[in-house]
Amino acid sequence: MMQKEYPEECIRGVSDSNNLSENNTAIFASVFEFGQNHCNDGWIEESINWKDDKRAVNFTLKQKKRGENQFQYIAVAIIPRDVLDDIKKKYIFSNSFDYERSPIKKVNPLEKVNPYHGNLLMKKETERRLKTIIKSTLAYNSKIIMR
Repeated sequence: MMQKEYPEECIRGVSDSNNLSENNTAIFASVFEFGQNHCNDGWIEESINWKDDKRAVNFTLKQKKRGENQFQYIAVAIIPRDVLDDIKKKYIFSNSFDYERSPIKKVNPLEKVNPYHGNLLMKKETERRLKTIIKSTLAYNSKIIMR
């Protein structure tokens, strides 16, 4: 992926309380599923928002799609970009992990633009145990902000 300027943190919404520890102090790796194909290019993606400014967290918590709340977020996970860069460097031999900025433009009148949008990317053929390590690393290094 082509590198651009990125902020120090990114945001991942948490919509299921089963993805949080009982006391809401830890996030589980299941928040990072990497389930969507990314442009049929061999990558799978996990949507994030980049924390470009102070409004990004609130924007993420209140995100709408087709005029309705897109997600019923109960919290957001804040992931330092340094962690993303460390994962990229550690697994560079397998070219398994990357990230991108991918703002969403208005498609129809009910949709809202999302200038913060981006994706965490993982190669589709990444070995399952390595996927688990990457997802766990993201979760372990995330800070939780409750709604």
